[in-house]
Amino acid sequence: DTARATKLFEEAAQDGNGEGLEQLGAFFMWEKRNRKKGEMYLRRAGELGRTSAWETLAEGAMYGFLGTARGTKFNEFAQLARAQKSSRIEVLDAQRQMWGISMRASGPKTIAKLEEAASGGNKDAAKFLISLVRDGNQMNVRKRPDQASRYVEKYSDLLTPDEISQYEFTIQAAKTRRVGDYKSFHERLSKWDDAISDDFGRDLFSANSNLAIYLLQKDMKSRGDFKGSVNGLATKATMQAIFKECKTSRVSRNCKHSVVEPNVIGSLLARHFR
Repeated sequence: DTARATKLFEEAAQDGNGEGLEQLGAFFMWEKRNRKKGEMYLRRAGELGRTSAWETLAEGAMYGFLGTARGTKFNEFAQLARAQKSSRIEVLDAQRQMWGISMRASGPKTIAKLEEAASGGNKDAAKFLISLVRDGNQMNVRKRPDQASRYVEKYSDLLTPDEISQYEFTIQAAKTRRVGDYKSFHERLSKWDDAISDDFGRDLFSANSNLAIYLLQKDMKSRGDFKGSVNGLATKATMQAIFKECKTSRVSRNCKHSVVEPNVIGSLLARHFR
């Protein structure tokens, strides 16, 4: 009930809380593709102190959801986000450079921007940099797990011990290609001290999709939910088992699109290795 939600969000905004207006603006911009309404609500949320609203506007601008003036709009919202001490805006700016949005695409310049921001204490930039270099982007940034390890060490003061452990695990996963070596990762993950988060699962899939599939296959087979070979391949039997699990998970709305993608596999890994 969008009308009812809007009324409640407006009431909250009168008390100085712009979170609802931000959600409403993002809904209109991403889902309904209503540029004017989306921008209007997000601007109001930003003016109420919601830094993430300016970040969302910048992201919408760079991907063309706010008209054709991508570069001009992005710069406007980036300036407003930086005025509120945004850290994510430097990641978005690096993504613009990486994909060549309103500028010439350049992998080296992308890395340089992220290194500069991370060296200035920007945790979001450091985390994006580590993940990007660990995985590569199949265009202008090569996969370099060893360099990712050096970044983890260099920016360790910006990371928690859990984040460092997760990066070390996924970087090792990114280096591993032999199915015979996958068993040790399953053993380590089964004994992990804390619950596996969705983010950790998504990172693992991005680092080595075959290993992520193997981990699900092995765990599903041990529970009797999978009858095929545990080989890390997206076979028909594997896809059917994953789809069945997906339908009963918290990401069930994504099942009809694709089950072999980071959000689905990441969530299922978190579910299996609690």
